[in-house]
Amino acid sequence: MPDRPPIVIIDDDEIIAFLFRRRLPQRETVTYRDGRAGLEALHGHADRSEPPQAVFVDLHMPVMDGFDFLDRYQAELFARLKETRVFVMTSSPRDHDRDRCSRYECVDEFIVKPVKTDVLQRLLD
Repeated sequence: MPDRPPIVIIDDDEIIAFLFRRRLPQRETVTYRDGRAGLEALHGHADRSEPPQAVFVDLHMPVMDGFDFLDRYQAELFARLKETRVFVMTSSPRDHDRDRCSRYECVDEFIVKPVKTDVLQRLLD
């Protein structure tokens, strides 16, 4: 596997993690099932100065949802992980959610699941 930063997926849907691994077989992907677990892991990346290339986070998850994750990421990690791109994913693209996400400086793009291979490649290039 090439020596490139990992892709972090924060989503409670195992199928989404499977699709990322299948569509990006040459990339290291790390999956967390909720925002809290993902946030803790990203603190570790920041502490080790090993930023992931990208974080794909679902909006609707148990324990800590995507908006709570974004609030904490923006406050705690955004300044430390400036090189990491953050993409918000949802399977129910509501204008309200898109507008709310646009208020976060840390969010690079709002995308609808399932994410197609060509979209993933464009986002990661």
